[in-house]
Amino acid sequence: MDVVSWSPEDHLRHFAYADIWACLESIRWLPTVCAMELASAFYGDPEGGWRTHVRTMLQALRDRDGFVLDYQTPVYPGVDVESLPTGWSESFDLVCADQLLEHVRRPWVAAEELWRVTKPGGLLVVSTPGLYPIHPSPLDCWRILPDGYRVLFPDERWMTRARGAWGDAARVAWEYAHNEAFPYGPPHMTVESAVQLTTWSAPPDELPHPPYAPGTDDRCPLILWWVGEKR
Repeated sequence: MDVVSWSPEDHLRHFAYADIWACLESIRWLPTVCAMELASAFYGDPEGGWRTHVRTMLQALRDRDGFVLDYQTPVYPGVDVESLPTGWSESFDLVCADQLLEHVRRPWVAAEELWRVTKPGGLLVVSTPGLYPIHPSPLDCWRILPDGYRVLFPDERWMTRARGAWGDAARVAWEYAHNEAFPYGPPHMTVESAVQLTTWSAPPDELPHPPYAPGTDDRCPLILWWVGEKR
């Protein structure tokens, strides 16, 4: 397996970012791209850091394609995704809500606001945890499953560019038994380590490490993501 990754330090989000990158890489970008990433809190690096790698992807595309990138990172409570400034309507070519909607009180209101501030033809990138431990930041209110994504981001408003989930029952069981970083802290395992553990034979009294591969069993996702284009 190729271990080149947008999140080499974080095996949990590797496949999500690979799919999101494939989507963003296929877009023909305008000469100037105005993007915004909304976050519930900073996790260390105020420039993005552990929190997300979508900005890094856009910077790579900027360097490749030569567009001007204006990337804003407002943070709650200074900016509330349930009540974004009225002057921001149809202002952004890309909006990123990565690991955000589980923390808001009313994600259906946030979804309306995300639609409002995205330009027609602009992109919205959303990712949320599935069967993941409670991790307030400052709240932890929701787990949004595939049907929830379809309700929050309906086809009449958005054209789906990417949709995915990762994790299955075996993966969830292994993470809960072994992942000491749950629910906070630096990622417990790098992508390279996860690949190596796939070929390791656990002792009979230990839970074996499940294959590290894309996909889900459609019952126990650990992470979900979606990219939509505003109609």
